Amino acid sequence: MTSSATCDSRVAQLVYRGIATGALWTVSIDTYDHLGLVVAGKVALDPHFLLTSTAKNCAAFTVFLGTFGGVSCVAESLRGRRDPLNTFLGGFSSGLLLTQNPATRLALPIRTSIQTAFVCGSFAAAFDAMTREQDSS
Repeated sequence: MTSSATCDSRVAQLVYRGIATGALWTVSIDTYDHLGLVVAGKVALDPHFLLTSTAKNCAAFTVFLGTFGGVSCVAESLRGRRDPLNTFLGGFSSGLLLTQNPATRLALPIRTSIQTAFVCGSFAAAFDAMTREQDSS
């Protein structure tokens, strides 16, 4: 398998994981919260809310993980090696997505955006470096 095919399969796997994570998030968080409100008598059971919540969560996690995987793979192909810097760039890019507010179409202040992206990239690179060390042992 070529490096490109391996990279493509990693991105595809992250996209599938995004869909699964979004669905599981809805079941474990949104459904639990909604059913609590139903039991308390504050709202009626609303299957439409749960379906739209599932779609939104799946889309959000898929975009986040797809961006992470896509940027990491592009960095790998441009740089010609697979190392934690590629993972940092993917984490940085997907971290920038966390600072966007689709309701207002505005981003948080640039400093907050850069800090959030840097933290996401750093955690991704650190995790990648630790797992590579374990794999080589």
